Amino acid sequence: MSEETPQVEPVATTPPLSPEWQAAVGDLIVAGLTRNDHPELVTTPELLLGLLTRLRELDPPYDLLHDLCGVDRGEHLEVVYRLYQGYGPQSLVVKVQTPRSGGRLPSVTALWPLANWAEREAAEMFGLTFTGHPDPKHLLLPEGFVGYPLRKDFVIDRSDPYLAPDPLRDDPLTALGLKAEATKGSEE
Repeated sequence: MSEETPQVEPVATTPPLSPEWQAAVGDLIVAGLTRNDHPELVTTPELLLGLLTRLRELDPPYDLLHDLCGVDRGEHLEVVYRLYQGYGPQSLVVKVQTPRSGGRLPSVTALWPLANWAEREAAEMFGLTFTGHPDPKHLLLPEGFVGYPLRKDFVIDRSDPYLAPDPLRDDPLTALGLKAEATKGSEE
């Protein structure tokens, strides 16, 4: 009996950044590629504001910040910015890596006021610092909360009053005193 050798599909490689993009922002990035026809740029915290400012000055400009989020990559943290040209289909991604401890990035709220809450969330959830942020107080977690919940190394401490089991969620009838009434009625 002969066995047929399975056909293996070739691995698709991601194309490099186009020469036009290299000319436009090459001095402000450390890496770049094109994924699904959209540029993906990697920069440093020191070059971030210069890169984002230049992207806003292109013709047409990438003037809409759609998303800003933190990512735990294990060995480092990353902040991802997704930008659009107005409300059109052209988008790009800018990524910035920071160390796990003491990660500092410049705030982009001067360019996009919308970044205010997203930066506050990334600061609370990942332990990042956005220098120059106009309102760095807590957004989601209570003051005094210890740890960064979206980091891979975060350990849930069940003794923390903010993370203790919720009796209303776990057994709502008992928590509201309705279970005792329901069993009392069935005993009669």
